[in-house]
Amino acid sequence: MGGNDVTVNNNLYLFCMIVSSVLTLVLRPARIDRDQCNRLHDELQRFVNMRSPCVLPHTYLVPLELPVLKCNDQEVNSDEWINRIFTINDPNNILNTAQRGELQRKYRFIRTMMPSIDVVNLNYLPNELKSNNITLRNMKNILREQSSKDYNDSLLNMLKKFLETQQKRLPGSNVIPALLIRPAELALFMTDLIHVINQARDPNPDELIGRCLLKRFSDEIIKTEAEFQEKFFAKVASYAKSSILIKLKLSSNKSVKI
Repeated sequence: MGGNDVTVNNNLYLFCMIVSSVLTLVLRPARIDRDQCNRLHDELQRFVNMRSPCVLPHTYLVPLELPVLKCNDQEVNSDEWINRIFTINDPNNILNTAQRGELQRKYRFIRTMMPSIDVVNLNYLPNELKSNNITLRNMKNILREQSSKDYNDSLLNMLKKFLETQQKRLPGSNVIPALLIRPAELALFMTDLIHVINQARDPNPDELIGRCLLKRFSDEIIKTEAEFQEKFFAKVASYAKSSILIKLKLSSNKSVKI
């Protein structure tokens, strides 16, 4: 992103949200400002227009260099901090009443739309990593140093949380685990999705994902049917073999009573 073509930027944003299981909002300062709120609100509205809110990713807020979550210099839990983030904080009174009301409405819309919103905070960035001239090799060595341990641990913890959120949930997936969409299945419809977006149309991710799930269910049905047939014929063969043995035994010992 970052180009001058607003349509291309918006389509890239939409595409990333559709194919991702995690949406990460890096906050510096630790606020969802008005511009960021407007951008996120507009993209979420496109999902409403497409009637496809179920494919939205889980959201993680990442406040930089905030090892402890605080509000008004008091340590708070993640739920309290998230509530604070989605509350208007206008100390300079630059917003009028109508603007404040509109911003708060968009905050509520975002929180209602996203499947889940969580926060993962990083420790303070080591001073050695603040240089723009640092190489990847040097960065790797710095992260291994004891002085970077807290930052490195918080970074690994953040990535672990992201990786644990690897699936999207469809309606009903809380009771039917088979309706979870696997990462590999997300990749299957990327080509179709890119084609649709390049045509400047709103895609229908439900339909595209439906194809992947239908293929999965078809494959599983074929696999299950093959396994059932194999077990059935094995039982038939076992029954026939046991019947032959009984007949042979009876013919060799006619005094056997049944």
